[in-house]
Amino acid sequence: MLKKDLATALGISAAMVSKLAKRGMPTDTLERAERWRRRHLEPGRVKGVRYERRPLVDPVEAVHNLAAAALIDFKPYGHALRKALKALPVDRENEVSLPLEVWEDLHLLEALELLEAMGKDTATADELAGILATCWPVGKGGSKV
Repeated sequence: MLKKDLATALGISAAMVSKLAKRGMPTDTLERAERWRRRHLEPGRVKGVRYERRPLVDPVEAVHNLAAAALIDFKPYGHALRKALKALPVDRENEVSLPLEVWEDLHLLEALELLEAMGKDTATADELAGILATCWPVGKGGSKV
């Protein structure tokens, strides 16, 4: 069997057939070449058998699960919830609905991190309100947590 015919039958280039033949792949029949490829090549690296990477959990479901846990105890889940919200695809944002208490805790977490970054460990109510207004603009186009 010609290498170019084998390449066409396998769905790979003739150069790849030559490369694999040097590694020991038989080129006399399609069946033997396919069997060798199944035994010697990693499944994810074989053309036509590649798997697509998908998240194990739906991103909106992940946000809702983390929000439910954060509602019970915010401290251990707050950062993970922020990360999940930031990773949420823009076209799926309207599917997220969080309890007001969770949103308030996220606001405070953001403000505390900004205060820390400013080198402050205390703030007046007015300073805190200013920080929150800066990092959480109201309306369309507002920043994500």
